[in-house]
Amino acid sequence: MDKPYNIFFERTGGFAGLPLSVNVSSDSLVKTDRNRLDALMEKSNICNYESKPITADNFRDQFGYQLRVRCDTEERVFSFTDNTLPPDVVPLVNYLVQLARWQKNQ
Repeated sequence: MDKPYNIFFERTGGFAGLPLSVNVSSDSLVKTDRNRLDALMEKSNICNYESKPITADNFRDQFGYQLRVRCDTEERVFSFTDNTLPPDVVPLVNYLVQLARWQKNQ
């Protein structure tokens, strides 16, 4: 991805219900992290997914994930649960969880 971009990521729910979030600006990352995030964004093909709203009733004791990403010229919001998270998006979500945990511990 050539242009700088921002990703807001939030994980909610789960057994303990502890939220975890991070706001990542691609141009604030060191080159190796930026390259990794670029590769995960491209591999996930996130901008081509359709997201449906999730409600508390359909993801009890599961994690809910929300990603807010600029796709081309528009900002899009994607919501998934553990059951609806596409396999191609899992590595991106795992990386964003790592970044959120790292930021939380700083």
